Parts: sequence; structure tokens; C-alpha cells
Amino acid sequence: EEDVPDYDVVLPVIWWARDLGRASGLFEVFGQRPASLADALCVEARFDPFPGLVWLSVNLADAPNPPPARWRRRGHDALQLRLQFTGCRSVRVRGRLEAGGCPVDMHSSDEGIQIRLKGDRLDADFLADSGLISRMVPFRRSEDFGSLD
Repeated sequence: EEDVPDYDVVLPVIWWARDLGRASGLFEVFGQRPASLADALCVEARFDPFPGLVWLSVNLADAPNPPPARWRRRGHDALQLRLQFTGCRSVRVRGRLEAGGCPVDMHSSDEGIQIRLKGDRLDADFLADSGLISRMVPFRRSEDFGSLD
């Protein structure tokens, strides 16, 4: 039987990612500090109205300092989060996501996770029952990186 460390990661009480599944992995990648959503860009969004799923691809402006060793070996200096939200309701969308992405805001409330995408051509918001970080993908900022595929 493999020895597994017996500890729980204690997430900050006030943090945009606190109620997302797998948020502890993001907290650990950032050296036990909360990753910031400031200046993050949503570069892709997909919506399936039945059963109310939304997938977002978000490039963080924040990055671990220092970056993990595996990032340095590959020249990575940025992180994209692939987010999945379920039980989406109160969905309101006007416009389209611009090619360079748009700012994203997210916070938890008693009603669920509130997500807002607001750019020059897009104004969208919705409420989700739950969300999770389905993947964390390191990349080089100098590369064009946006697809959920």
C-alpha cells in the first residue's frame, strides 16, 4: 500500500476559485497562494443549453513566481484554465466573443457561482450550480493558445 500524505489544503476563505472543484491544485501550482483572476481573458466559450453546461477557456494574467520546474524546462510562462460549469441558469448573452478574448469575472454567492464575460463585443453572464477546473494547461505567452480542443 502506497503512503499518501494525510493533509488537506486550506483554501483562502475569499477567493474566486474557492468553490470550483480541483481548486486546490491551482492553489498548489501557485505556491500556496490564490491565483488572481485580474486581467484574465476568456478566449473560448461553449454552451450546451440542455442540460445547461458551459465550458470556458481562460488565460490567466497571473503566473506562479517562480514557475514550477517543469514549466521552466519547457519555456512555459502562463497558465490556461479549462473550466466546466453545470446547472447553468439565468444565462444572458449579447454579442460575440472577440478574437483576443475578453475579461472574465467570477465569484460565489448563496445562489451558486456567478460568471460574467464583458468585452467590447460581448456581454454575457450566467449563474452555475457548480464548476470545476477540468484542466490546467501551461503555455508560452508568445504562442497563440485558445482552443478547448
